[in-house]
Amino acid sequence: MKSIVREESLVKSTSKVSLATFLSRLLGLVREQVTAYLFGAGDAVDAFKSAFRIPNLLRDLFAEGALSAGFVPIFSEKLKVSGKEAAIRFAGLVFGALTASLALVILLMIIFTPQIAQVIAGGFESISGKLEETVLLGRVMMPFLMLISLSALLMGTLNSFGRFGIPALAPAMLNLGMILAAVALSPYLQPPILSLALGVLLGGVGQFVLQYVYLYKLGFRLRPIFDLFNPDLMRMILLILPMTVGLAANQINIAVITRIASADSGAVSYLDYAFRLLHLPLGLFAVAIATVALPRLSGRAAAGDTAQFGQIHTRGLRLGLFLSLPAMVVMVLLANEICSVVYQYGQFSADDASQTGYVLALYSLGLPFFTLARITVPAFYAQKDTKTPALISMISVAVNVILCLELRRYLGFSGLALAAALAGIVNMTLLTFLLRRRIKIAEDRDTLRVLVKLTLAALTAGAVVWLVRPLLVDYLPTVGPNNLGVLLALLLTVGLVYLLMCRLLRVEELSEFAKVIGMKSK
Repeated sequence: MKSIVREESLVKSTSKVSLATFLSRLLGLVREQVTAYLFGAGDAVDAFKSAFRIPNLLRDLFAEGALSAGFVPIFSEKLKVSGKEAAIRFAGLVFGALTASLALVILLMIIFTPQIAQVIAGGFESISGKLEETVLLGRVMMPFLMLISLSALLMGTLNSFGRFGIPALAPAMLNLGMILAAVALSPYLQPPILSLALGVLLGGVGQFVLQYVYLYKLGFRLRPIFDLFNPDLMRMILLILPMTVGLAANQINIAVITRIASADSGAVSYLDYAFRLLHLPLGLFAVAIATVALPRLSGRAAAGDTAQFGQIHTRGLRLGLFLSLPAMVVMVLLANEICSVVYQYGQFSADDASQTGYVLALYSLGLPFFTLARITVPAFYAQKDTKTPALISMISVAVNVILCLELRRYLGFSGLALAAALAGIVNMTLLTFLLRRRIKIAEDRDTLRVLVKLTLAALTAGAVVWLVRPLLVDYLPTVGPNNLGVLLALLLTVGLVYLLMCRLLRVEELSEFAKVIGMKSK
């Protein structure tokens, strides 16, 4: 069979993932706009968003989190040492184990949905029917756990073969399914919000089918193999086990935050709407870089090449800084404008947009740290170390819960967003300290210089936007009801000033991106 392994530069592969992710996140914004237009930010949306967290309680364990951390390094090792057929068989073993275990887990979670809903959204009891609606929606969406987990397995397999575009595009199917179901079915269902839950299942099927068809065309036949005591499978499970502790702590964290927010009507929705916007740059930058870097780091770790390992990680960090710092400036300074343009339609009021914007600005203070953490954690996973990130996750979760309880006293539910940002700083600081104790990276001093340059460029862009915003608001004709013209002009100003400063300061990452998009000869 013809080799399907493909090698590309980190920046080029990341740009492909970012483009596919951008399309997916754009659909995600449309999905949130449709949700806001049809259902606003009231009790029904609170119920849906809380219910969606029920199947997601174990999503990190069976899908993007622990599964990727355990599967990709072993799959990459099999691919390098034993060949493609052995790697494909290992993927089949994981497929079989996931199918068998998740069938039982989903059945149990459907049975105990009322108890789970009571834990994560007990505050809904004060509003008639709200908790019951959460239980109904949670049970309908429970099979999504199976679909997203198997999709994550396909994604890890494709990424290990150097194929990143289609896996990055696959999440668009979830957004598309939810949009179509909400628009087509909400007038005919009771409660109407049930249409979104059905859309989740439709989108999950789309994610799986899109990637499986792509693998099939590449000549890859993924069949479940039921051998639950296979040594390779046991090795992956042992690798995953330490992560379950950290993931359990993270889910407790989510449950605590949801429980705290559920006491305020609309708070769960405001926090979630803002978090979805925050995930746009996180998906474009952090997740894209981490997705590309993990199989490369795993390959270097398997070969014992610490020098190349360090270089790959350093390039990822610099790329993350180059992209996340201006994004933070934009989302802090222009949070209200962004939320107004994206969400303020139909049932979503100007006050809803203002509340969401304030939360978004506080969340965004942690954006660079969230980005760098997403890029750094795979460096541990590639070395088959899941214990250290799990331990750090537990510490940062504890910090987050403490800060949530404290800051809510002064800032209300928006204090939960600031707590998340501060906990992100703690998380990234610990990850960096422990990784640098293990691996000496020669480029650290250069990275520090790059950080200073990028910070200066981002702050300059922010200062310019702060000064020109009043002029644009007063004199620029708006496009649409929510100042789309002003927002586009401000975003263009940030981008131009930032890129100009990067050019003046001779930031290398600017030249790399210019080559990728064809603005500079290679």
